[in-house]
Amino acid sequence: MGFPRSRPRCKSAEALFLAPLFGSWATFRPIGVGSREGLQDVAQAVAMAGVKPVIDRVFEFEKAKEAFAYLDGGSQVGKVVVRL
Repeated sequence: MGFPRSRPRCKSAEALFLAPLFGSWATFRPIGVGSREGLQDVAQAVAMAGVKPVIDRVFEFEKAKEAFAYLDGGSQVGKVVVRL
């Protein structure tokens, strides 16, 4: 799990929500994620450069199970979209 560096200290309700994870087989590794401002800067740069995602295939919502099977196959080049 990652939390923004600018995130306020954990509240007791959040700690209770995470408590079951500590008794599980989950592995915890601290990671740092950037700030909201950094993400906004990247988003603006991507928009200005006209970067567009490559879409490999589009599935209708009713075929979402097939979309996940396609992803599991690992043959996609680009994004797999499930249309709602």
